[in-house]
Amino acid sequence: MARLTLDSLAMTYGHGDPILHDLSLAVADGQLVSLLGPSGSGKTTTLRIIAGLLQQTSGTIKVDDEDISRVSVYKRGLSMVFQSYALFPHLTVFANVAYGLKRQKLSKADITAKVTAILQTTGLTDLAERYPQELSGGQQQRVALARALVVDPRLLLLDEPLSNLDAKLRVAMREEIRRLQLQLHTTTIFVTHDQEECFAISDKVAVLNQGKIEQYAAPEEIYHHPQTEFVARFIGFENFLPVNGTVADHAYRVGDQTVAVAGPTKPDAKVLTIRPNQIQLSPDDQGLSGQVTIRTYLGSAYRYTVDSPLGTLQIDGPTETPVAIGAPLHFTLPADQLLPLEA
Repeated sequence: MARLTLDSLAMTYGHGDPILHDLSLAVADGQLVSLLGPSGSGKTTTLRIIAGLLQQTSGTIKVDDEDISRVSVYKRGLSMVFQSYALFPHLTVFANVAYGLKRQKLSKADITAKVTAILQTTGLTDLAERYPQELSGGQQQRVALARALVVDPRLLLLDEPLSNLDAKLRVAMREEIRRLQLQLHTTTIFVTHDQEECFAISDKVAVLNQGKIEQYAAPEEIYHHPQTEFVARFIGFENFLPVNGTVADHAYRVGDQTVAVAGPTKPDAKVLTIRPNQIQLSPDDQGLSGQVTIRTYLGSAYRYTVDSPLGTLQIDGPTETPVAIGAPLHFTLPADQLLPLEA
């Protein structure tokens, strides 16, 4: 059963261009779903509409089959963690976490019990009497998470909560978020522009582009089988071969070359894509040939920019036998790795 259902959401600011276009999404109970996309794609707008901080132009929002489209933000039963954490500087960690429970008018004993429990769960017990300015960025984020989770929200909304942390701490905190989310079985919507971050912790990912969902699937499905050129480019594919026709049932015409694929051809395919590490190097005089124009050392491989009959390609090769700039490079395109994509 869907815990959260967005049905045909649209959003326009004033008389400007639409921010969201007919956006629909279903999130199952206990799932962590990420909204992934570049700046301006509509992901934060969607999150704020769910929270009630923005009012959609049209469309509905349901939580457990209850329509909350016009319900005030304070009555939706949702919690949100912002990029800045928004902690009260004059309150201790304990008091910050207890704030939402006091608004619910719980007894002092119940507040103490719930706050003590969530501080233990989030590893903050020893910091209970400290103030936000005495905490590290990671500790402040855990306080914000504890404050959001202690009220037992129907949904947890996270708006790029890791953006203010350094790279090493981001990895540790994304694992902490996932651990807490699984332990508490909290249905969560996570907004990010970081592909690696959302793939690491999400049950499903919605890739947004100009206010529309281009693909909604498990991270593995999006990584290996992007449906559109935009999704492929956004998640790191670098080779795009323009298609100018089909040849038989399992091949496309690219320039003056015939390129075979594993599955049947798609009449609406506009490009073929393949990752640099999926292209196979061949012995001299076998396969296709191109000239290396740029060589970049990546640590685990060399990345070659190659001018070829198919156009300019990015191809990875081993570090043991580097190919010189200006030298020929022979390669083949495995049919089972090539993906035909719509525009």
